[in-house]
Amino acid sequence: MVVLGLSVLATITAWIFVKQQDEDRITRQFQREAQQNVDLIVERLRKYEEALWAGVALFKASDEVNYEEWKNFVQTFNIGERYKGINGLGVIFNIDKDDILTLEKKIQKSQPQFKIYPQHSNNYILPITYIEPLDLNFKAHGLDVAHEKNRLEAAIKAKETGLAQITGPIVLVQDPEKTPGFLFYAPFFDKNEKGLFKGMVYAPFVVKRLMAGLLERSNRHVSIQISDDNEFLYEETIYKSESLRKVIEIEIYGRQWSFDIQADDAFFMKTKSNQPYIVLFGGLFIDLLLLILFISLSAQKNDAESIAKVVSRKYEKEIEVRKNAELEASKASKAKSDFIANMSHEIRTPMNGILGITDMLIDDKSINEENRQLLCMVQDSGNILLSIVNDILDFSKIESEKLDLHETYFNFANCIESCIYLLNRKASQNFVEVILESSLPSNLFILSDEIRFKQIIINLLSNAVKFTKNGKVTIKVTSSGETNKNIKIEFVDTGIGISNENLKRLFSPFTQADYQTSVEFGGTGLGLSISKALALALNGDLSATSQIGKGSTFTFELTAVTKISDSKTIVTNEVNEEVKVFHQKVLVAEDNLINQKMMEQILLKLKVKFTIVPNGKKAVELIKTEHFDIVFMDVRMPEMDGLEATRIIKSLPLSHRMPIIVGLTANATTQDREECMSNGMDDYIAKPAKFKDIQKCLQKYK
Repeated sequence: MVVLGLSVLATITAWIFVKQQDEDRITRQFQREAQQNVDLIVERLRKYEEALWAGVALFKASDEVNYEEWKNFVQTFNIGERYKGINGLGVIFNIDKDDILTLEKKIQKSQPQFKIYPQHSNNYILPITYIEPLDLNFKAHGLDVAHEKNRLEAAIKAKETGLAQITGPIVLVQDPEKTPGFLFYAPFFDKNEKGLFKGMVYAPFVVKRLMAGLLERSNRHVSIQISDDNEFLYEETIYKSESLRKVIEIEIYGRQWSFDIQADDAFFMKTKSNQPYIVLFGGLFIDLLLLILFISLSAQKNDAESIAKVVSRKYEKEIEVRKNAELEASKASKAKSDFIANMSHEIRTPMNGILGITDMLIDDKSINEENRQLLCMVQDSGNILLSIVNDILDFSKIESEKLDLHETYFNFANCIESCIYLLNRKASQNFVEVILESSLPSNLFILSDEIRFKQIIINLLSNAVKFTKNGKVTIKVTSSGETNKNIKIEFVDTGIGISNENLKRLFSPFTQADYQTSVEFGGTGLGLSISKALALALNGDLSATSQIGKGSTFTFELTAVTKISDSKTIVTNEVNEEVKVFHQKVLVAEDNLINQKMMEQILLKLKVKFTIVPNGKKAVELIKTEHFDIVFMDVRMPEMDGLEATRIIKSLPLSHRMPIIVGLTANATTQDREECMSNGMDDYIAKPAKFKDIQKCLQKYK
């Protein structure tokens, strides 16, 4: 019976150990999700702050901005789509009491209903003079924000600090539901008389709408309550019965916000694991067998005890083997991740120099045609090598189930046509005609991950063009259903075809049709495997049929939410090709001499004022004494790396505006990006960075 007791104890011990490991895993996952939700809110408010400073810049650039000019300015922001949660953008002027009637008459010329209200005894007069869209904010037009404590205190703080500020919790007069909200101020001053407070550009927020725009409840697995000075700004149902809870306190734009975050039922369903119960019931089952064994062999006590000891030792050994196996698996996974990260960095660093320099030399008109063709060959070879690295990284992410998807609405027709455009040159070289036959309207938008969707389309089209000579590739697009459409995209080529035997293993990793195909056409054999996995991740599938000598048909089917838009194009952050000159002041922290030279040539071509330093320590010292708009920060550098330098810069009490810090690194995994962002970087460019990458970044933050 002692052996049976030890066996039961071992079972319970194993169960407690596995259960504790599972609980620790769930807790870590909850901590990450909670922090990610808070970071998303803070990051989005920074984007909204940029919109306010853009309005301030408008007033700095002009002696006087009238209502019509302000209306045209606000319309360019497309608030409803790009700035969800904002009720509008407005202007608050600081005026004397003697100027109230003058201002009312001036605005009433275009807005007859304008009236400053309410009357109060405070020293400031701060009426909302401009507000767009006016129809959504009519009740706030003319409201003197100095009449109420929360609104006035934030305005005074903005005036005194010259920084953006938010108010404490208020109820917007234009909110019919009377839910909590706040105002976001950015002050502006007289450009001729330094320090003279002229007013503020502001945005009114209803927190309920802000949360709906940023963090749809259906897309989260945690509940959130937001409070400011013990007053609720936003409140959801909190599941008091569960223990996972995190309170995050942050100071944001002059206010102290508290985020009370707790896991909900969806979170526990997602993270639920049966492993502890398998260990418990498996062990109890063995214990039960031992008990039966003891009862049946009670007449042979010595033999029974011997058998029980053997079984107990075997069970304990199995637990030890399992623990060792888990430890080895964890070490192997970490070694694999470290290898991929190091491989990415070591290959991308020289590739950054090769592709960047060849890109600039190809555009150099002084290069003769023969040398330009040689440079194009170098660039094509570099792009092939980079494509192989990207395939390996994607395959690793898919294999470890760490592939991130970012769903947005994008124009389906524009997406397909841009993929065809990218492969036009390759098709022409193979004398292949690419034909698009689509029954979908040109203004159809689908909800999916556009980058991964394009990756599938480009890979399938590239394969069709590569294996077809002097023929044609037809892309046939059909659909069924209403809002949730079943979309079928067929790639029909007249190429070499694939045998039935090779079709069976076509979507396996590192697989090509046969050895001769690999020798003649090249490639890693990962493209179709990755495309298949991406199709499944996007709620779709990928299949193929083929005949030797007659061609192949690859079919990509997916189910996606769709909508019809009046606009046939989608607003993106693509860089304007006409923008050639930028006025930012740029600092580059980069230790690699080749990459320094490449960045120097790119920035010279863009006519940007710039300084280059060899490490993070030099960058910190320079920023303490000199203002820069953007810092391109390499991550791995001697003396002080880019992550430490970024943390120090972000903590500096700079008298001038904090620069935008863009990570420029050969590390290309999701964990690397998260590490850059968590250390304070504002953006991230994976090496090799080309001319257009830098141009696009300067355009984004100009």
